[in-house]
Amino acid sequence: MARLINETINVLSTKWSFPYKMIVEIEELPAQTMVDIDVLAQLRVITSAFDKLLLAIDDFRAAATLLERIKTHPGETEWRIWDASAKWLSIRQARYELFIAQHHAYMAYPHEVDARRAGEAAKESILAATRPARAR
Repeated sequence: MARLINETINVLSTKWSFPYKMIVEIEELPAQTMVDIDVLAQLRVITSAFDKLLLAIDDFRAAATLLERIKTHPGETEWRIWDASAKWLSIRQARYELFIAQHHAYMAYPHEVDARRAGEAAKESILAATRPARAR
């Protein structure tokens, strides 16, 4: 299991270098536009959430390492299992927070805002056309 976790983290880390590189590139722009400023803020939220996830994973790794001590310290079994379980829940929470940060960033893209407005306008138009006339 530890090997699988390490492999997953290594793959994640290589794929996650992109947002950090983009932050540097945007910060180095001579004149940032409002879009640049918005994207930079979103990237910072996303990378902060990703960093939190990595810290939670490191905490879980430490707890998993301590689980190995159960063989030589059986009196710690229940507490070590509880601790590892709590650390695992921290990973899940951090992962969800990362997903939420990514979703909010995606929904803030101008084309998504426009698409939602167009969708709402179409819905209102359809609903208005299908509403029965009010009796007078």
